[in-house]
Amino acid sequence: YNAHPPVAVLAALPFGLLSYPAAHLAWNLVTFALFLAAAGVAVRELGVPFAWPAVFPAVVLLLGNPFLNQVYQGQLNCLLAALLAAAWVADRRDRQALAGAAVGLAAAVKLFPLFLLVYFVFGRRWAGAAAAVGTFLAANGVAAAVFGAGAFED
Repeated sequence: YNAHPPVAVLAALPFGLLSYPAAHLAWNLVTFALFLAAAGVAVRELGVPFAWPAVFPAVVLLLGNPFLNQVYQGQLNCLLAALLAAAWVADRRDRQALAGAAVGLAAAVKLFPLFLLVYFVFGRRWAGAAAAVGTFLAANGVAAAVFGAGAFED
């Protein structure tokens, strides 16, 4: 079996009730919406004014090979973008625990966002660091309860 990381499999588990083509389509629709929401939040948070010429590069980005490969393969990056955008906005609004929880959940889904823990530690944002570690451990605990400890041996 391949359950690595187990929390990523846990996130996709509800789609297992569907046939493969339907699950792939549903996953892409949900995660694409999350990606658009993350991009919209970033644009709004930065106060970037809307201009029609900006639509062209956005379309090129969304139709480009890297993004299309994410869609073809049903990858996790759109979900990660939404979680990290949520963490960024929460941090900008000085909601450290919420920012840390979003980072911890992103790290549980895919390990590399765990490096963002350095930001909380070096910034002495202890509530964010604790929330990140706690959320990471809690999400993995749920995955362990669902899949068993064997999912973590690989």
